[in-house]
This record gives sequence, structure tokens and C-alpha cells, in this order.
Amino acid sequence: MYSKTIRAQAVVVAMTMAMVVTAPIMADTLALTVTLITPQAQAAAAPVKLVLFSHYEKVPPMIGLSQAIDEWNKLHPDIRVEHQIVSFDGTWYQKLATQIAAGQTPDILHIPSIYLADLVGQNVLSPVPDSIIENVIEPHYVPGSLAFTRYKGKTWGIPTEFQPRALAYNLGLFEKAALPDRSPKDWQELVTFARKLTRRTADGNLEVAGFGLWTATWAINGFMGAYFAFAWSNGADPFAGPDNTQLSLTSTASQEAVEFLAGLNLREKVMSLATTDFIRDKLGMYIAFGPWERGNMLVQEAGAWYQQNARSGLIPPGKTGKPVAPTFGWMFSVSSTTKAAKQAWEFLTWLNTEAINGTTRMGTVLAQQGSIPVTRKDMEGQAVAKEPFMKGFIQALLGGFVRPDPILPQQDATMAVVHKHLMQALRGEKPVGNALADAEQEVKTLWRSKK
Repeated sequence: MYSKTIRAQAVVVAMTMAMVVTAPIMADTLALTVTLITPQAQAAAAPVKLVLFSHYEKVPPMIGLSQAIDEWNKLHPDIRVEHQIVSFDGTWYQKLATQIAAGQTPDILHIPSIYLADLVGQNVLSPVPDSIIENVIEPHYVPGSLAFTRYKGKTWGIPTEFQPRALAYNLGLFEKAALPDRSPKDWQELVTFARKLTRRTADGNLEVAGFGLWTATWAINGFMGAYFAFAWSNGADPFAGPDNTQLSLTSTASQEAVEFLAGLNLREKVMSLATTDFIRDKLGMYIAFGPWERGNMLVQEAGAWYQQNARSGLIPPGKTGKPVAPTFGWMFSVSSTTKAAKQAWEFLTWLNTEAINGTTRMGTVLAQQGSIPVTRKDMEGQAVAKEPFMKGFIQALLGGFVRPDPILPQQDATMAVVHKHLMQALRGEKPVGNALADAEQEVKTLWRSKK
């Protein structure tokens, strides 16, 4: 009995000692296990963050993008998109450039095509992967909408805003002047239409201008689009060559185009060098900056007027006989420095191609602003595509008349130089030939100074 008791106590002592010795080891092991697993678990649980840079503010008609991003974030908690909004004003590009210089390039950038030369030259963007081109872009997008996303043989983004120029006209004023509901067929008919539309007061002041252009310094791209439309359709190529740096502003065809426009103002006196009076029935025709002007008209509370009077058609061609619709646009591009390119393209595919009730989310965003649809689904499903004002822009796209604006070195500065000299010619401040020669020389000097 005694021996059994001793043996039992010995066993208890041995077990107790084992527990005492083992406890720290188990604690250390447990602590080590927690130390090794917790960061992994935390990493697995943390969502991927994507920063999207755009000018689409959270106000109509641009609010739709923020709403789509909110929807994505609810549906995909593992990939969170943060919308960085910068107003599109005179400092927009400088703000983006500052971020890039500071090493804070956003993962996704919504950018206009005219800045591709600068951004590609600085290695800011990644080319669109072949898999996205083959599986996302080519099956879903209208072919003509892809032109402005290409530069130096590569595609740099998914197209969004597609902004061909067209001739906008006021149907009410056309009817009063007994003109047909269409744009002029050629330059001579444009002169005829403009004469019939122009009205003056008893003392000779211009009451209704037959024709107009965007000319303000903030709208240089609108003015240059008009110049390219008339020059290209007349056989000129002011910025030629594979990189658009072979200058021929002074060619005969270019000079004829500018002389025609100057003649509308100086000789015919049927021209307004502003477009702000279009919705007030003070302007019969003008070269529209792009279909985005739909939203601009509606914001000015011209809804009923817009439906009744706003129309568009192809821009009358010069001696080639073929209309040209100079086109700029915007695209979603992915940064070359992002660590989440796979997730960025996943989000962009969802945003731009997945349909709800026959239209894509981005298609709805663009329709709210008046941009014409660029996907096949949206071309069929978006009601905006059927509005009379959209006719000329869609004719340009489907008819194969679109041509991307030239992507140039020092884009803004180059366009500003040409705009300045052409305006001097249109106002009669210098002969057309001198204006074009001065513009060409100043552009050459600008480009040399930046090399």
C-alpha cells in the first residue's frame, strides 16, 4: 500500500514537473505561432487600394463616376478604389505633373489624348496589355473610337469621352431663313447658308451671326479643331510625319483654309468670334467643340430649347470633297509604377464593359455629360445617341470621318502659338500668309528650346 502511494505521488510529481517545464515551451510556441500567422492573416484581409485620378466631380452631370466607384467598393471589398478628384481648370495638368514628379502617380489616370506625347515620353503610363486589347477593347468598342488612344504604335488606354467636332446649327433659325434641316455640303454652301442666317439691326450691328468659332484662350482646342477640319479636308497636313513634327502650316492648302475662315469674318461679315450666344438664338452655325456641349446647354437650363433647336451635321469639306472630324478624347490609363495593375484592369473592365439593362456603367456616366457612346452596347442602348444634336458626331464616327488631333511635343504651348497667329489673321491684323509663317517659325523655336 505504501509503495503504491509512493508510486502515485511520484507520478503526480513527474507530471507536475513536466507541465512546469513544458508550459514555457508551449507558451513560446504559441507566441511564435501567433507572431508568424497574424501578419499573414492581416495581409490577406487588407484590401488592395487603387487611386483613380479624374476631373469628374461629385456634381451633375459628372457625379456618375463616383457613384459607380461606390458600387464597386461595396461589391468588391478586397479591391478598394479611392477617387481623387481634381477640377479640370487651367491648373489641372500641372497638379498631375506635380504628383508624378513627387513619385505619387495615381494607379489609374483619366487623361485627355493630347497629353500622350508628354506622359509616354516620361514613362508614366503602361501600354494596354494584349489580353485587354483582345478580350476587352476589340470585342466591345466601336473601331473608330480607338484612334486617339494610340501613339507610337501602341494603345495606351481604354477610351471614354469621344469628342469629334461637328457643325452645330440652330434649327429654328434655319427654318426662319428657309434653309434645309442639314449642314452645308461644301464651303460655298456654307457661305450661302451663313449669308441667309445673318441679320443686322437698323444701325448695322450684328444681331444674328451666320457662323462662328470657339476662339477664347481657354478653348484653344476647340478653335484648333475647326482649323484642322478645314485644313485637312482641303488636303493640308500642318503637323505631318509619324511623330507630327514635320511642320507645313504654310502650305497652299493650309493657307486656303485660313483665308476662307478669315473671309467669312472680314469680307462676308457673317461671322462671330464667339459661340456663347448659340442658345440665345444669336448664332446660326458654328464648329462645335464636341458632343460634351450637350451637357453644357442643359446645365444652362436650355432643355426645351435644346430638344427643339440644337442640331449637328458633318463639317463642310474643302477641295478633297471628304469631310473630316478632328477628334480628341479621354481614356483610362494605368500607371507604369502601380503595384496593382491586375486589379486596376479588373476594375476598368467592370466599369467600361459590364452591362446593366443593356448599357455599361461608364456609358451611363458619359451619356449624362453628352459624350457619344463608344461601346457597341451603349451605341445601341443609350438614349442620348438618338438625340438630334448627336447626329453629326455619330455620322462622323460611323462614317469613318474621324481623325485624331495631332499629339505634339509641348502640346499646350504649341497650340497656343498657332492659335495666337491664326486669330490675328481672322481679325485682319496681319495677312494670312504672314500669320502662318510666323506661327511655323515660333513653333520651331519652341521645340528647339525644349530639346
